[in-house]
Amino acid sequence: MKVIEHLDEERCTKLERVPSLTHFGADEILCGGIDFVEQRAKRSVGRRVTILSSGFVGCLHDAPEHLVANHRQDRIAGRVR
Repeated sequence: MKVIEHLDEERCTKLERVPSLTHFGADEILCGGIDFVEQRAKRSVGRRVTILSSGFVGCLHDAPEHLVANHRQDRIAGRVR
């Protein structure tokens, strides 16, 4: 896959300019960006798993039933932010 074919003109210009600012080659910049996005996505997934497995979700056993039942309607009506 040729990455350059998938970049818009603005990003191509930046990719040409950034090596002179950082002393990294275009390949190092692209690889670093891909690695950064992957690590960020993994951390995000890890946080969600931690939250779901922490027992916090569903911990309000004696909460009023309407909190769950009306959540979607409240959000649509703009009452929940």
